[in-house]
Amino acid sequence: MPDEKDLEKLRAAYKKLQDNIAVLQQQAAGAHAELMATEALIAEIGKASANYDGPATSMQEEVDAYHAAIGKKRQIAELKVKDLKDTLDKKITEFDTGLQNQEKAVGAAADTAAKASAASDKAAQALRDKQSAFTALKDQAKTIGVRLNEIKTLLADVAKAEARGDDIAMYFYVTEAAAKVKDVHIPTSDEHKKHLLEAQSAVEGAKTAAAAKKADSDKAAADAVDAKRKHETALASRRTDLLKALHDVKAPPKHREPGYKAGAHE
Repeated sequence: MPDEKDLEKLRAAYKKLQDNIAVLQQQAAGAHAELMATEALIAEIGKASANYDGPATSMQEEVDAYHAAIGKKRQIAELKVKDLKDTLDKKITEFDTGLQNQEKAVGAAADTAAKASAASDKAAQALRDKQSAFTALKDQAKTIGVRLNEIKTLLADVAKAEARGDDIAMYFYVTEAAAKVKDVHIPTSDEHKKHLLEAQSAVEGAKTAAAAKKADSDKAAADAVDAKRKHETALASRRTDLLKALHDVKAPPKHREPGYKAGAHE
């Protein structure tokens, strides 16, 4: 006959099954969400692919027609320019190489501007640090006073601990006070004045350096903008400018055999 132990075992088994069901339900929910997302993605890709198939066919036909037309026109054009072809090709290559070099110069100008900006930021931070150090020196008496008050409070805690017979607390507070007082240095009036003058001089030097770095950064930034603008302008007018340069190309002189003399037929 079942007893209390059997009942507990059944309860434990039932709870374990419920826990397993909860885990499976959570896993099923995650799998369902992933399934829905995958189905939506596949549907989106299928729709995009279907929308592309029709235009792709007509665009390929258009490209093929362009290839054919260009091939025919190229043959005619090459026959018309005759001896100028190699010179024209060289001029085109030289022109485009110039644009490529200009593009590299734009990148170099941008790098220079970025470095100049970083240097300016660093100099500005150095100035702020120098100014903070000068301010701290001006408030040095107040700062030292705060430290002395902290030591005074610790000594009061030492006295209280000693009065109540708490040797451990007394030892702790006196150790803390010793650590604090060790780092306290009271400059003389002359020392303090000297430090103030040095700090002020450091601030002025940092101001000059920061201003110079800011000027360098502004110039580098302006140069980078100007280089980019010129390159964009050159790209926009490439065909117009290049065509003008090509029209100025002259045919290379014809090779004459040694001893050749021009006749009336020329």
